[in-house]
Amino acid sequence: MTNEILVELIRAGENTADNMQKLWEQNRGMIWKIAQQYRNKAEIEDLMQEGFIGLCNAVDAWQPDAGASFLHYAVFWIKQGMRRYIDDCGYTVRIPVGQRERIGKYNRICQQYRAKLGRDPQDWEAARLLGVSMAVLEQTKADQHRTQIVSLDKTVGDEEGTTIAELVPAPENGFSEVLDKIQGEQLKAVIWPIVDALPGKQGPVIRMRYENGYTLRQIGETLGTTPESVRQTENKALRELRQPSRRRYLLPFFADDDRIRNSAMQGTGVNTFNYTWTSSTERVALDAW
Repeated sequence: MTNEILVELIRAGENTADNMQKLWEQNRGMIWKIAQQYRNKAEIEDLMQEGFIGLCNAVDAWQPDAGASFLHYAVFWIKQGMRRYIDDCGYTVRIPVGQRERIGKYNRICQQYRAKLGRDPQDWEAARLLGVSMAVLEQTKADQHRTQIVSLDKTVGDEEGTTIAELVPAPENGFSEVLDKIQGEQLKAVIWPIVDALPGKQGPVIRMRYENGYTLRQIGETLGTTPESVRQTENKALRELRQPSRRRYLLPFFADDDRIRNSAMQGTGVNTFNYTWTSSTERVALDAW
């Protein structure tokens, strides 16, 4: 039974407990893989519990007509739940969620500079990319240092005396998530002019689809055409965006898995899902975490 059917049954009140258990079982592997991404920040069992809560939240919030599968939608809620749990319970040093996100962005900026330029960014460069003052940057760097010390010194698992610092891979092996949560305004400034330059109705379709969160039907009604025609136009636009002449401008925003965060392009928070530029089953992301 598909996720979507199970969700419909749960929301209809039909054998809710049994169907929720089925939904959990057939998505448990996926949730476990997500939890593994944060295994050095919290206990796996706790993360799995938060993943289940996120799955329940996704059941309540999923909108079938939004144009995305339930699984893509659930990933957002599951990751959000795990990250909020880590923010609240995963570190001894308590730092607000917004500041922790800024620290993450600062770390990724540093990683990108090291990978491409062989150096850390100068303070003025980092402040400009983060969109903050020098004073805020200094506080961010101080908080980053505090969390790094605490988290790296924390013992993990049943191995007495083993710390996270001993398990962290070399920097060259840890670049796969370099831009998982890239600063949204930076990406907007690059990608929307590219979208607007697409031929015909492709630009407006992408704008309505990803910036405004319109369904295919809503776009069709606006443009006076059918949802199928809108879908074809959208696919053509996504192919155009994958062309090297356009895509090269977006490469600084990509991680190793060629993925960008959907909400990075969206100011309203609609359709916050993960998409990829290369997979036929996951669409281009045009949405900040």
